[in-house]
Amino acid sequence: MNVGGILSGIRTKKGMSLKKLYHLSGVADSVIHRWETGETMPRIDVLQKVLNAMGYKLQIVKKEKKNDKIGRC
Repeated sequence: MNVGGILSGIRTKKGMSLKKLYHLSGVADSVIHRWETGETMPRIDVLQKVLNAMGYKLQIVKKEKKNDKIGRC
């Protein structure tokens, strides 16, 4: 799973809209949308800011990517 898919999954699991995440993180909802659709990739520092706003740390992305690779074996 890509970073955008992980972000989208966390956000929807928490029942959070893009606007709500924007207000909590300070990162524009249009920017987050482009990450979620795979149009662009976030810088690590900005990704951490968004993850923090949802109550997660950067390690969740690493963990999800690792689990995805294991699942495809």
